[in-house]
Amino acid sequence: MSRVCSAAGSAAPSLGPLTKSATPVDPERYRLARRRRYEAQATAAALLPGERVSRCGWRPIEGHIGISCRDGRHYISNARVCGSVWTCPNCASKVATRRADELNAAVNSWTDQGGSVWLLTLTIDHVRKNTLEDLVKRFTEAMRKLWAGKWSASWRSDSGQVGTVRNIELTWGATNGWHPHCHALLFVGSDEVSCFESRIKERWQSVAARFGFSVSLKRGATLELVTDGRVVSDYVNKDETATWGAAHELTWANIKTARGQRFTPFALLAACDLSEVSAAPALFQEYADAFKGRRQLYWSKGLRDRLGFNAELTDEDVANAQDGQAEFVAAVDTSIFCWIKARGFLPDLLDAADDFGLNGINAFLGWAYERRAIAAGQTHPRLSGVWSEGSGERSEHLDRQRTPAVFAYA
Repeated sequence: MSRVCSAAGSAAPSLGPLTKSATPVDPERYRLARRRRYEAQATAAALLPGERVSRCGWRPIEGHIGISCRDGRHYISNARVCGSVWTCPNCASKVATRRADELNAAVNSWTDQGGSVWLLTLTIDHVRKNTLEDLVKRFTEAMRKLWAGKWSASWRSDSGQVGTVRNIELTWGATNGWHPHCHALLFVGSDEVSCFESRIKERWQSVAARFGFSVSLKRGATLELVTDGRVVSDYVNKDETATWGAAHELTWANIKTARGQRFTPFALLAACDLSEVSAAPALFQEYADAFKGRRQLYWSKGLRDRLGFNAELTDEDVANAQDGQAEFVAAVDTSIFCWIKARGFLPDLLDAADDFGLNGINAFLGWAYERRAIAAGQTHPRLSGVWSEGSGERSEHLDRQRTPAVFAYA
């Protein structure tokens, strides 16, 4: 894939930034997803050269870039990242995982107190002539209006609603263009909210009309009870995690796989080189402009305090947080790391680490040093070197004759 596209009671405490879920995923499926994220990030960087995603992951926070491991999976650590959930697939995956952990904790905390949580989905009819900037602005205003005024006060009183967490997400289709929609978790005191569904359907239809949207009374608003963190829904096909719950509906917006001939923003990145989606680069740039500066999740005022959670971290803080449960494996010289990253070989380095640990890292770096030296016309390539944790000394030992065949690139 080309990496350059021309454009046209007692609440549970917050999990905090240092936890990470370990969802069972098939190793090959996980590796393929990781590789696709790096490829998509490179495409996004080429499309948005002035944005943070173009600088994501190139420099260490301090010292050297690291490689760490958790649950048998290696990843790049101690690197400055952009934290953009909208344009960077790697940061989006990390932030979404941790946001989902926190939302699951919120759902569990509230249900343990005897409350219930409902997943509300809001959609609108749409037509191709609408521009994204206009759609997002009016859709956001309509969502705010939904929870304002006397109707909202009456709804909260009848349902016992104490707060909401909502998102805004997006798909694009060749027939009707952009389609913004929303998922929201409603934290209520009653498990009989379904009897109020007709009220919120009528309210959403009325509010949306004020902002120029046509809304189906049947499909415009739907409510589903969250049970054990899950809902019974076929709203989307899930692609990167084996288990899926209500929290993922809100946090994995860009990473989901839309149904039919529709594309999520990151799916548009993957489609940049497909002739049938020739507009994908320009569409992704339009999307990046429209969502720049927006938050991924919106918690209603007072809900985090009611659940006993700490102040919400920014997406960038979450993305830059170090995983306290991970094991540091090696530190890599910045220059060779950048050489590997620039040529799209980071997934291969991490695959080597997953398969052979520190020996695999050393072997791959040896190949990289040699390949770089040959390209530069040097006759005596520098040996690879990493620091293993606690040694404090550089290892210059590598038997290239024993380099696994997987590293023997043409």
